[in-house]
Amino acid sequence: MTRLTVRIMMLAALLAAPAIASESRTLDALERVPVYSGDTGEPADERRARLGEMAQAIDGATHNRDERAMLIALAIHESNLARYVQLDLGACSDGASLRCDRGKAWSPWQLHGTDRTGGVTVAAQIAVGKLRAARRVCEERHGTRIEPVAAAMSLYGTGATCQWPGVSARVATYRRIVGTL
Repeated sequence: MTRLTVRIMMLAALLAAPAIASESRTLDALERVPVYSGDTGEPADERRARLGEMAQAIDGATHNRDERAMLIALAIHESNLARYVQLDLGACSDGASLRCDRGKAWSPWQLHGTDRTGGVTVAAQIAVGKLRAARRVCEERHGTRIEPVAAAMSLYGTGATCQWPGVSARVATYRRIVGTL
């Protein structure tokens, strides 16, 4: 093995390290969320694999830890990381109950008006895109007069306002998570 080959391998490993570390922290944050009551029968290895897929989707869709923390906080408040929501199973997709907004919403981020295919990977990309757009809209409307994370989460959650009083629990969750990523 030449010195150049060794250097290239070391550089490749060094470049990969932040992604591996952030994925691990994202998965750790997801695994710290209490198991949804309807998922108590889900085997631990299956839950870890499912949350691992979500962690990879979040890490792949986001640019920084703030966005990762926002997606995790939103998933917690929108779906409790419930298995049936992430996998778009009957209780979510059939529209027969109030769950998933009578079948109109899907994914851990309760997306509306989007194609349901592509699973959690596509859902994370759509959700972070909506968060980024919400942040821009709220900055245009209010400048620096309101806190950007609260504003983006308000508009994401309501579709109408950058100042939703109900956002405080989501922001508190975000703040708790962002420091761990």
